[in-house]
Amino acid sequence: MPDPSTLRDSTQIVLAADVLDGFREDLDEQFTLTFFEMDVGGGGEPETGGADENGGADENGETGGYVRLIGSPVEIKAASEFLSRQGVSIR
Repeated sequence: MPDPSTLRDSTQIVLAADVLDGFREDLDEQFTLTFFEMDVGGGGEPETGGADENGGADENGETGGYVRLIGSPVEIKAASEFLSRQGVSIR
């Protein structure tokens, strides 16, 4: 039976929200992904209720959290390669 962490790694990418700036629209257009925003100020709990009037950003336009990109292993691999080509480091 496969290790759950291996399966999780092949179906998600977690990035700081500010790293994703400038790439989110391209990722959304080119790949079938779900974007799940997490607020680190609330103990790492996910934000609830969708975006607020600032789209989850503070008064400076920064989210201060992380974004989890979730998709099939094929989509995650392609998105990871896309981000790598753009200079984004994926661990």
